[in-house]
Amino acid sequence: MKPIHTNEAYVKTMLQDSISVFLFTGMGCSDCVGMDRVIEHIQPKFTDVSFYQVQRDELLDLCKDLGIQSVPSFIAYRDGHEISRFVTPFRKTEQEVMDYVAMTVEKEYGNAKI
Repeated sequence: MKPIHTNEAYVKTMLQDSISVFLFTGMGCSDCVGMDRVIEHIQPKFTDVSFYQVQRDELLDLCKDLGIQSVPSFIAYRDGHEISRFVTPFRKTEQEVMDYVAMTVEKEYGNAKI
């Protein structure tokens, strides 16, 4: 998972032709701690998807503009268009994250292979 540190990098990444899934995390967020391992585990199952991490505290204005108030949360884009989001104040399990990414791929490409 690649870190995003600037608004410019976020915009450049969301404009890619492939699916970009952004994980929003926060300092001191106990639910965010294991998300790196979850993404590392599911990433090989989704070869057409790129995963990125955004620290909410580092890009606070961007997160406000996107409506990210709770972390961990996810937003997926392709060609600059939002495909889906998984934004809830609750802890996310590996299965929930995998289901979210599979749904996103299926929505965009019509056939999710896990």
